[in-house]
Amino acid sequence: MMRTAQSRPRPARAFTLLELLVVIAIMALLVALTVGASKEIIKMANEKRTKTMLNSVRNSMVEYKSVWNAWPQASDTGGLVSLLRSVDQGPSIDSVLSATNSWNGSAIVDAWGHTVTYYYNSGPSELQTHYNEQGQTPLLASPGPDGAWGGGDDIIVP
Repeated sequence: MMRTAQSRPRPARAFTLLELLVVIAIMALLVALTVGASKEIIKMANEKRTKTMLNSVRNSMVEYKSVWNAWPQASDTGGLVSLLRSVDQGPSIDSVLSATNSWNGSAIVDAWGHTVTYYYNSGPSELQTHYNEQGQTPLLASPGPDGAWGGGDDIIVP
């Protein structure tokens, strides 16, 4: 019996090499976009976390000022935390710092692990404009993600 073209079994259809390469290229593009976006989201989250922590410490400083009628006088954030512990009436400074992983045992640190600096009537020249705007108000400052003052990424809470 002779087979005709219609009765011949068809080979299984498979993807061509070109189709596979196009799919791989699209997947690589999606991964690259996702990684880039996630880095920016993490950066923004770290900035927000640092600002929130600095504002919480600042609130404790205002509470200290209302009790002692003077801003805390400390040479570093370790001394500042010791002073703030003496007036905790709301959420304690320790709970604020531990909730944000901002205490390394001796100093307040930002989301990138850099030491937060407490300035009162002094500080690097980059902060002088903030002193001029705020008068005699102390500043809490983080050097930001790069760990160096200047460059526009510093986080300062007057």
